[in-house]
Amino acid sequence: MTNPAGSRTVFMIPSAAFVVAGLTVFSSLPTDVRADGSGTCPGWLDVSTVGPSPRSNMILAYDGTRDVVVLFGGVEASSGQKVGDTWEYDGSTWTLRATTGPTARQDSAAAFDAVRGVVVLHGGHDNNDAALGDTWEWDGTAWAQVATSGPTDRWSARMVYDGIRQECVLFGGIWDTGGSGEEEWLYNDTWVWDGTSWQQRVVEGPCARRSHGMAFDDTRQVAVLFGGYGGEFGQGFENLGDTWEWDGTQWLERTVAGPSERRHMTMAYSTDFGGTLLVGGVYGWPDATYFNDTWMWDGMQWSQLQPLGDPLPALAGARLVSHNLLNAGTLYGGSNGEDQFDDTWRLWAVSCSDCDANGYVDLTDLSTFVACFEGPENPVGDPCACADLDVDGDSDLADFAVFQMDFDGP
Repeated sequence: MTNPAGSRTVFMIPSAAFVVAGLTVFSSLPTDVRADGSGTCPGWLDVSTVGPSPRSNMILAYDGTRDVVVLFGGVEASSGQKVGDTWEYDGSTWTLRATTGPTARQDSAAAFDAVRGVVVLHGGHDNNDAALGDTWEWDGTAWAQVATSGPTDRWSARMVYDGIRQECVLFGGIWDTGGSGEEEWLYNDTWVWDGTSWQQRVVEGPCARRSHGMAFDDTRQVAVLFGGYGGEFGQGFENLGDTWEWDGTQWLERTVAGPSERRHMTMAYSTDFGGTLLVGGVYGWPDATYFNDTWMWDGMQWSQLQPLGDPLPALAGARLVSHNLLNAGTLYGGSNGEDQFDDTWRLWAVSCSDCDANGYVDLTDLSTFVACFEGPENPVGDPCACADLDVDGDSDLADFAVFQMDFDGP
């Protein structure tokens, strides 16, 4: 049957049963049997287009005032050089906005100040192998340097914006002299930027570290920190897998199981998923293991998500932000140790029948469903999560009944 524009295709069942692609569907089956009742699942969609060069360890911040994602700097794959260009992404197109501003650098700390409408950037690591300690702001038109004092020179710190207390919160990072035989120092200090000046919060908290993940949970009003590379002074450094929260006054460790120890993961809070998302990262060196997993922290526990769509490449040094205009997360770039990426990915909530996570349940998804169909009591596995719609461990006629209700047509 045809599917007129704006309408929804429905499988009509005029008799006891009908056959589609070899599957017999009975009219007496339930119309919706999802175990969670939500009808939506996370999905990754590659939405790459022409934009920034392949790179990792850039900054990525969502400007909620202008509904654009702002990208600055990073280290390029082709040259190994740090860059200093500024790009913006409106959900479909990348636009080069500036080639002046902060000097070329990678692994700066950054966050969007929602009250003042600016992206705040601190520090980084430049092409002279020097750690930096300057503070800049991007207002959508130009960069302005706003401070040279505050946190000492460092890179691989992380920063979030606390919308409740209207301040940026920065934690950790590394200072080093660069080159072979370099000296280095890891930090465990906490700083806040109020738009005028930096103040240090002298508190106990996580051990010194760099390359950790941080995000601000707008619902629970806490900053969430995970992992990184560091340890207690005098005891050696290692990859970490601990979880901490900052409530504006103190750090609290949350002793829970979750993602494995790692560094250079990326994190962002999502109101659509109801938690803090964590993606990718790397463990070990020089025999490094790169990850492509997706996790969510809800304030009580970590859960590993099983997104639909194409799998992400294993990567570290990518950046993820919550893009409110799209009701989705936007992820860019990253590296697997050999190659760096210029891919743009969208993480969003789609129908659990949308196998390719493109926003439509169509014939492509039907083909995948049929290929995954095993009948009752035959376990399904990746990439057939979209064929087990009642989450009972197999793909059978009850699942197809749900699929036919979700079907949008060609």
